[in-house]
Amino acid sequence: MYKRLLAPLCVQWEVTGKCNFSCIHCYNYWCRNDGHIDKNQEVRYWDSAVREIVENRVFHVVITGGEPLLVINDLFPYIKRLKDNGISFSINSNVSILTDEIADRLKELGISSFLVSLPCIINTVNEQITSYEGATEVALKGIQMLIDKDIPFSVNMVVTKLNNHYIIDTAKQLSDIGVKSFCATKSATPSNCPDFSDYNLSTPEFILMLKDLIYVRNTYNMNVASLEAYPQCIFGDDIALHYFRNRRCTAGKSICAIGFNGDIKPCAHSSKSYGNIKEGLIPAWNNMDDWRSNKYIPQECSDCKRKYTCSGGCKVEALTQNGRMDAVDPYSDCSYKFNDEQSDEQTFEIQLATNYVLVNKVRYRPEYFGGILFYSLRNWMAITEIFYNFLLEKKTICGYTLINELGISKNQTEVVINELLRKNIIEREDTLHE
Repeated sequence: MYKRLLAPLCVQWEVTGKCNFSCIHCYNYWCRNDGHIDKNQEVRYWDSAVREIVENRVFHVVITGGEPLLVINDLFPYIKRLKDNGISFSINSNVSILTDEIADRLKELGISSFLVSLPCIINTVNEQITSYEGATEVALKGIQMLIDKDIPFSVNMVVTKLNNHYIIDTAKQLSDIGVKSFCATKSATPSNCPDFSDYNLSTPEFILMLKDLIYVRNTYNMNVASLEAYPQCIFGDDIALHYFRNRRCTAGKSICAIGFNGDIKPCAHSSKSYGNIKEGLIPAWNNMDDWRSNKYIPQECSDCKRKYTCSGGCKVEALTQNGRMDAVDPYSDCSYKFNDEQSDEQTFEIQLATNYVLVNKVRYRPEYFGGILFYSLRNWMAITEIFYNFLLEKKTICGYTLINELGISKNQTEVVINELLRKNIIEREDTLHE
């Protein structure tokens, strides 16, 4: 069971359903209508979306689509409203129509990063997946523009049977031109696809995808990731694969998605609407309690020691492939038994007399239980009201202060400081000017 936050920390905002690509792994590819989307219908929801995001103190917005750059000029005033209210934003894009003017304006507005979709460096494969002539050339042109303008970005391959043999080749060529961050992510089954079996990775192919990423990290010194939450049992005792097992499903817990029609969903992959942005963000958010409960933990996972952190893998994948939200993720290995709950998290040597300060980038928001300290989508922390008020008032803390003024034990103090350091929320005061 997860606490219900007053509002999501992050919103995935689908600003358009239109795209100049038609990727096989995208739900739009499998739509059986004429594909026409009314731009005016999309824009009608923009003002409501930004107003609700600002009023409810959401920390970060992922602008996605469709292809967001198709509507970016109309979108700039809304992005500026986010910036003016201290809300960070990133963009998911194929960057095929990125221009100098667009890149300069986004940099001026303080874009956090791009997530660039590139299914394959081999153009014939890329064209097969995207249905776009010259797909690799236009993507590389956009990527080079991001490099030249020093805009942070990662490149992501959505992996199916069509491109799973090209992960290393793609990463190598990207590394050669200066790309530092590379992701390969198993395709989710489009909920409206009648049969995706020709494209879904088998379990051995999925494991090989992750091992290819490890090879890329070790060989080309690239930052690597896979951007979905996978069932933890699939990693077994393979120490190398443990690198990927700390991702959690955050749908309905800390994030939600606003569709281009205004419908609010737990995540971009889910097709279930819990309300519409015209009716407000919070009513829909509050309706997602089923995603915060243990309702969808599969019966097969009931004896697993990781069931509350893993939740049985991806619920949407369980639904699309196995027919029920509480079914097992198709990539689960329910025969695997964890020996303990040992954490792989980083630990620091804590000196109780050392002063620590809040990192400048950290933002915060009160909650009914206390507050949220937010550094990034991966690094945030929920804390009690007493500690929240104490930390914001003091700004500078040390272990002895926590022990003496808050009355918590030495061991608990070390755990708290370690967690704050691990999540980049605090830093040692004596390292600020190093």
